[in-house]
Amino acid sequence: MQRRLLEDAQLSVSTPLPASAATVTTPGLDLGQNTTGDFAAPVDFLATAPAVTTGMLGDAATLKWSVVTGATVDVNGVIQSATVLYDNIMIQTGAGGAGAQGQTKRFALPTDVQRYVGLRGAKSAAGDASSVNATLKMLF
Repeated sequence: MQRRLLEDAQLSVSTPLPASAATVTTPGLDLGQNTTGDFAAPVDFLATAPAVTTGMLGDAATLKWSVVTGATVDVNGVIQSATVLYDNIMIQTGAGGAGAQGQTKRFALPTDVQRYVGLRGAKSAAGDASSVNATLKMLF
């Protein structure tokens, strides 16, 4: 399997983490294809969740990351009627009064993915983590 490493800054999206128990989603990356089920581009995707302190993610609190897809976006690039493609690809759990380590996950998309793809994070508890960003990048 070929290891793809080349990044394009225009094919990278990010979002601040939630400031409380909430869900955030990156803007959608446009795959430039319709929904005919023919996505076969030789690319990988890299999702990155940053390290968080205990003030951002307390003990036993979780931050669960999923890959979402949809056919359309709004004027701000937010995927409309997003469906989960890969659930819980990364799970960060606060522990030991130290927050949680950063994580990365590399993945490929199925051929029947919809036109837009994004990264969604759901935080289970209070704690302002909005000073750090999660990212989703397309790699060639």
